[in-house]
Amino acid sequence: MAGTLLEDLDVTGILATAIQATIHTGSGEITYADAGHGLSLIVDPDGNYTRLPAGGLPLGVGEPKSWPATPARLVPGHTLICFTDGLLDLY
Repeated sequence: MAGTLLEDLDVTGILATAIQATIHTGSGEITYADAGHGLSLIVDPDGNYTRLPAGGLPLGVGEPKSWPATPARLVPGHTLICFTDGLLDLY
């Protein structure tokens, strides 16, 4: 599937952003790779938030598999929110 996406991106000359995360529910540890997306937040119960930084280039730019694994942590009461840039297009 990833190979097909990369072929499509090469042919069309566009790029795509993405995030992939693994959440270890027992510890709250998160390991994520962000390919230029940068639209993920950890929100605490009071509404304060921390934006997870994008650590890599978008898909279709740079070398495949060049996205670093980045750690983060959820504690009880925190919420992880990832949203599409299409949401930003609404405003």
